[in-house]
Amino acid sequence: MEIERIIREPKGSVITLGAASYHFRPIEVDGPHVANVDDKGHARLLLGIKEGYRPFGDDAAKAAEELFSTSQAGTANKLDGEEITKALAKAADAEVQKAKQDQQDQQGQTDTEADAGAGEDAPSGEPVSEGEAELQALSDDELRARFEEAVGRKAHHRMLAETMIAQILASADSEE
Repeated sequence: MEIERIIREPKGSVITLGAASYHFRPIEVDGPHVANVDDKGHARLLLGIKEGYRPFGDDAAKAAEELFSTSQAGTANKLDGEEITKALAKAADAEVQKAKQDQQDQQGQTDTEADAGAGEDAPSGEPVSEGEAELQALSDDELRARFEEAVGRKAHHRMLAETMIAQILASADSEE
């Protein structure tokens, strides 16, 4: 079914619903922006937004009328604005959650890579120095205080404990 997007963007616009994306683009210069929407649920959702979408062409108008006249069970199936808003909000929330999860996965991978790199200076199995073991046993606040004493400045709020320990030990080595 062809659907027209009433709000026009210069190069058209892409609307994503679930896994499907619909590119509403002009069919001629300064013409209506149209996309072919085959999924009946998506068509119903878009056409339920009267201010933004309308059926395109005579056949589409008839198909849209059928779409909203009865559901599969034969009962009235009119969507109201609240249902549409909920559906769009749910889709947007899912996209935000996916983006957050991707970011967390990427950060987790970065942290894991950083942790793996932290032990590269000393081969595995080599005993940790007494000073390093002592620093590792400190709480975060105690470690930050020790860092400030040894290095002469406050640690950045996002500095990792491993980095603070390495800089404290380096500072101690340079003083000797």
